[in-house]
Amino acid sequence: MKLTFPHIGNMYIPLRHFLTRLGHQVICPPPSTERTIGIGSKYAPEFACYPLKLTLGNILESIERGADRVLMAGGIGPCRFGFYAQLQRVLVNAIGHEVEFIILEPPAAGIGRTLNALRKLLNRASPRAIVEAAKGSWYKCVIIDELERRAALLRAIEASPGLTDKVLEQCLRKVDSATELKEISETEAYCDHAFRSIPLTGIRGRHTVVGIIGEIFMVLDGFSNRWLERRLGRLKSQVVRYIRASEWLKSNILPWLWHSASEDQLVRAAAPYTAAFFGGHGRETVGGAALMSQNGVDGLIHVMPFTCMPEIAASAMLTRTEHDYGVPIMRLSLDEHTADAGLQTRLEAFVDMLAHRGDRQ
Repeated sequence: MKLTFPHIGNMYIPLRHFLTRLGHQVICPPPSTERTIGIGSKYAPEFACYPLKLTLGNILESIERGADRVLMAGGIGPCRFGFYAQLQRVLVNAIGHEVEFIILEPPAAGIGRTLNALRKLLNRASPRAIVEAAKGSWYKCVIIDELERRAALLRAIEASPGLTDKVLEQCLRKVDSATELKEISETEAYCDHAFRSIPLTGIRGRHTVVGIIGEIFMVLDGFSNRWLERRLGRLKSQVVRYIRASEWLKSNILPWLWHSASEDQLVRAAAPYTAAFFGGHGRETVGGAALMSQNGVDGLIHVMPFTCMPEIAASAMLTRTEHDYGVPIMRLSLDEHTADAGLQTRLEAFVDMLAHRGDRQ
């Protein structure tokens, strides 16, 4: 059996480690490209979410490489994510591929279904192997989150344009290749030294700070958001965001082991605008906008898939946060038809506007 899964940013690194340590033969999909979204868009319904089309493309490209099992998360609630795996299974089978889907549903969807998926996923590994696989994967996830956080701040002030991204890719390869816990721990020190070695411009003064909020897939996956953080860095803007893969794991996969203080913060900050959960990451989007506005960002970019219902609802609430805090919000609704040139023009205009506002204050 050859197991695959879709991409979501750099999460393939800890996920591949976890599955490999459990004894699975893992086929990681190639990095997402225009071919990937082209394949996904060909077979998916026209008005399906952009992430569904892209992840379907990931799955089909992995099947081309020999994968015959697919790991997907399930879900319940207003967000259409809960239907992704079911629809993708139908589409893949209709194309003519005999592929088994392992759908990891949340316990609220039925504890029996969750346990059945876990049984297949754990692959009869020993308790010790499971614990070691989980520890290594978690450690990698935390390291990757920190690398991305530092890169988002350094791109705006690096002396040699593009060097931060080269160092980031180098560190990600180092983390990916580490297998044992001790080796993974050593990569943390290696990466810290690599980032500290990046020459900075030395230009004094405050740089424009942009916060990114929105649907988790679009925020974490660089290909999906058209490498938004890199573009902003080249425009000399530092980027911050609250959505991190490790925090999502805490609040959704492992809530009984770790308590996510960040999740609590977002929910409390969103309370004046919405007291209810309304699907996806809509409430976290509103809470993140309020928190980052309180912490002094110059502007916010709300990124979401075209037709995403929770984020459309959140967008309406963001009008109030924009009024309350006076922090401008740029809304980006993206899909496979989004043009790079138009996006770049909008970003340049937005950053320029934020810089002029900062000069006047």
